[in-house]
Amino acid sequence: MKNTGNFIRMLFSIPLVCVVLIAGCGGNAPEEPEATPIVLPTAIPEQQPETGGELLLPMPRNPFIGANGAATNALLVGTEEMRTLYSLVYEPLLRCDANNRVIASLVEKWSCDDTGRVWTFELRENVLWHDGEGVLTASDVKHTINLILAMGEESFYYPLLYQAYESMETLDNKTFTITFRRSGQMSLYALMFPVLCVRNAPETLNGTGPYKLQYAGETRVELAVNTQWWRQSPYIPTVRFLARESNDVALDSYDAGQLNMVPTSNVAAGKHREEGVTVVLDIGTQDCEALLFNHNRGTLRNLLVRQAIAHAIDRSAIVSNIYMNRAAICDVPVPPDSFLYDSTTKIYDYDPGKAETLLREAGYTEKDEDGFYVSNGRRLSLTLLVNDSTENTYRKSAAGMIASQLAYAGIEVSVVAERLSVGEENGAYEQKLAAGEFDLALVGLNLERSGNLALLLSANGIRNYGGYQSESMNTLMNAAAAAVDEKRMRETSAALQQAIVQELPFITL
Repeated sequence: MKNTGNFIRMLFSIPLVCVVLIAGCGGNAPEEPEATPIVLPTAIPEQQPETGGELLLPMPRNPFIGANGAATNALLVGTEEMRTLYSLVYEPLLRCDANNRVIASLVEKWSCDDTGRVWTFELRENVLWHDGEGVLTASDVKHTINLILAMGEESFYYPLLYQAYESMETLDNKTFTITFRRSGQMSLYALMFPVLCVRNAPETLNGTGPYKLQYAGETRVELAVNTQWWRQSPYIPTVRFLARESNDVALDSYDAGQLNMVPTSNVAAGKHREEGVTVVLDIGTQDCEALLFNHNRGTLRNLLVRQAIAHAIDRSAIVSNIYMNRAAICDVPVPPDSFLYDSTTKIYDYDPGKAETLLREAGYTEKDEDGFYVSNGRRLSLTLLVNDSTENTYRKSAAGMIASQLAYAGIEVSVVAERLSVGEENGAYEQKLAAGEFDLALVGLNLERSGNLALLLSANGIRNYGGYQSESMNTLMNAAAAAVDEKRMRETSAALQQAIVQELPFITL
């Protein structure tokens, strides 16, 4: 394999569990000169990127990209590869930094009124559209919001915007107000959609971002540097997206030198690392593996039993053996690299002795001939629902490991694996999960960057498959949602996380 242009080829590993290991790449820094009694060591000069080369990335064979050059509507896109493409062409009003804080993008300034619901935004000056026919205005923002709302569930950005947005008023070309349904800074995370130009059809790639469209066809899309971008011009002059049938095919192309950067959720991505030629970067995601409890089952309504299960699971062994150390262990559904994360919540270490003590306190004082705990003549026996998918075999393996670990602590677990296919909406796995036909369920969750946990913890949350209900938890979630600044967000989120580890509505792996 050879380097392409000025690049060391890179592979982005996007793990299935919340990951906090962030690696960097680059050449070796020059050595410092040796110190002498007279001359102090000189500082190492900062390495500067060189302009040049091209970036070759994969994209799916998207039906909205045809030979006639018609391009996908960026508001409808549903794959990570295409969202990457459009993030180079379009820009959002606001964006997140590496720690999930809201920071400026097309919006330069913002503030809220006393209610925390009405926010005033000011756009940057002289942000030019790629076609050179005008500048970004508040009318473009309103146009984009109306498009998303009209598209409904078809749009990737609709659910978050619909939940937060109430109305918008344009004050002048660069200033507008948005009234949200609820007070609080969490609503700002709904404004991270790509802003489209009011003069163009949604399928026209006319953005304000660092790259502009050169060519769009069925098998490739080519982008070139936007020399009039309001920020510093990118160092890489050309970015090409090449169609590949699947991520596996993209990885094969990477190995063959046809692509020089590929995102993947394959935890075995480390095998592609080659010293001096390739770099594998582990990127933190919002994805989280969780073990759900069915709170409608009497056994699992007992907090002591839930705590015992938490201490009986050796998550370090699961991360090491199943996820190949591409995961970070935490006890709350907040990514450890988020500014909201409370590190004092990590309390459920692997301790099978403590697990058995908790079970005895819960009334399980005897074991049967097979070594499983019994109470009132009934064995402590649970079912563990997991999806059986060719696209993700790791979760099923993790479920088997959890069952073995719980058996060691005296809890019998039967793994129930139901078929799940990508794109399938109402298969056996989804039906059992929605109907609560499980005691335990190992699931993958995508966490909101805002820290909003209502979908997982509120009584009517669409991801609250375990039927958890708590008025005190609702109060804490409402307080977190109403926080209007970062300090208050951290305080209320910390209180919510402390309640989660105390009540243990589910286990975050």
